[in-house]
Amino acid sequence: MRTIAIVLNSPSPLPEIEENEVLCADAGYLKIVGVEKNVIVIGDFDSLGTVPKNVTTITCPVEKDYTDGERAIRYAAEKGYEKVTVYGADGGRMDMQFANLLLLKIAYDLHLKAEIVTLKERVFYVENSFSFSCDKGKTVSVIPHGGEAVFTSSSGLYYSLDGVRLTPSDTVGLSNKTTERTFSFSIKKGGAFVFIER
Repeated sequence: MRTIAIVLNSPSPLPEIEENEVLCADAGYLKIVGVEKNVIVIGDFDSLGTVPKNVTTITCPVEKDYTDGERAIRYAAEKGYEKVTVYGADGGRMDMQFANLLLLKIAYDLHLKAEIVTLKERVFYVENSFSFSCDKGKTVSVIPHGGEAVFTSSSGLYYSLDGVRLTPSDTVGLSNKTTERTFSFSIKKGGAFVFIER
């Protein structure tokens, strides 16, 4: 599976980037300077302030109605990558954090497997079914996006999602706990962000 890391300009420290190929969104490049990876920098370079030298760059227009992070996701899809891991999506302005979460939905619609990885959690966007393996006792939160999410079944969670209908104004899906090493659930309507404690 062709995978690439996308690095955003987060004020928070990054976890270790495991991927060999890295696509930096503008000033996300500052987070990995000196790291030995195959690096491309994409953006309008307004936050970086200059076009970096000795690295491949892709310039976006300054006046645009999308983020450099979104352009990075779309670039990965255009180039045939199958999975992206987004780093640097947490911290900073809340509107940007929300926009960074939406990158997962954009990736989903482009048929890319995607996740956000921070020092504290992993985040996914899912529709239909989802399964994940981690230690017992980890915190899992499920937040619907774009309307209600209706669940048909679940396993490995302290609070069952069987038959649960979550609306965007519900907090019911927050702070669940894993009771098994693998948890899963199925959604028959809608989609949701899944936050999993690392």
